[in-house]
Amino acid sequence: MMNKWKGLLLVVVTFLITLSFIGCGNKDDKSSDANLSSLSVTTAGGVNLIKNFSASNQGYSVEVESSTTKVSIKATASSNKAKGVSGVGEQDLTGNSTTLIITVTAENGDTKPYTVTVTKKLPEDTTTV
Repeated sequence: MMNKWKGLLLVVVTFLITLSFIGCGNKDDKSSDANLSSLSVTTAGGVNLIKNFSASNQGYSVEVESSTTKVSIKATASSNKAKGVSGVGEQDLTGNSTTLIITVTAENGDTKPYTVTVTKKLPEDTTTV
């Protein structure tokens, strides 16, 4: 009976040692890179309104014509292991100022938000006196 328990104990110890070598998929073992490598905001004209993107800058402001109703957001995660980027695609503009949030989710689940505030230019006054 004692040999049976020794054998079971040996199997359990071997299993635990194996897990410690190969890892258990701990959050710490996965990439925490939640940066963007690129971010663009375009209107129907196709011109990128973000001129100097930097992964360390998480806030941007752009100005569009008063008649603009939508912008297109494109963003690329810097890590190919990232789970994804949300807040991309065509976005509706509401009111004179709209804040859009683009969020990168790293492989380990960490997130990093980038904000883009889109402000509409005031229409020119065309009345004559």
